[in-house]
Amino acid sequence: MLREVMASRLQAASPEDYFAKLLACRTSRNGVFGLKAHFHHFEAALNWCPSMIKLLSPVTYIYLNRRDKLAQAVSMARAMQTDAWTSMDGAVEMILRYDEGLITQCLEDIRQQRLGWLRWFEINNIAPAFVNYEDLVADTAGVIRGIVELLGVQNNEPEEIRPPIAERQGDETNVAWAARFRREHDLPPVASIG
Repeated sequence: MLREVMASRLQAASPEDYFAKLLACRTSRNGVFGLKAHFHHFEAALNWCPSMIKLLSPVTYIYLNRRDKLAQAVSMARAMQTDAWTSMDGAVEMILRYDEGLITQCLEDIRQQRLGWLRWFEINNIAPAFVNYEDLVADTAGVIRGIVELLGVQNNEPEEIRPPIAERQGDETNVAWAARFRREHDLPPVASIG
């Protein structure tokens, strides 16, 4: 697990020490520290360190949504088969196979994670900023500028926004799987499920 690897690397003696050391080494010069978490990882981190939110305060929540939940589920199913979650994980050549049950399971997992986040935000009276994946892909620099403004660090903005180097994982396999799933479930050609 990544947290255990980082805790060992940081020689953290406790969850609180872990976050103190993580903040010390991963906070940018302008005072911004960021992390990405799926809801089940977030819940596990809160269980591991109940004071996490306080330790990270002040916190700005940015909820990344994907309108096309089926495309998200297909990407997730593919990543589960290949164990390559980003283009930086190193692709292993393997035969991918369409698995309707796995895609259905991924759709449900995405739905549960979304509900988990939305419930948690509501219970904790938090109004997150919403970013749609499709908007991020269409206008990466514009979305990043909006986040920079939200965080109040626009005076620290570089002349040029350089997104992380990551290649798109999806290809014609993803398109074919989504089209087949839509056909098999009598869904419209472009559907937002969930």
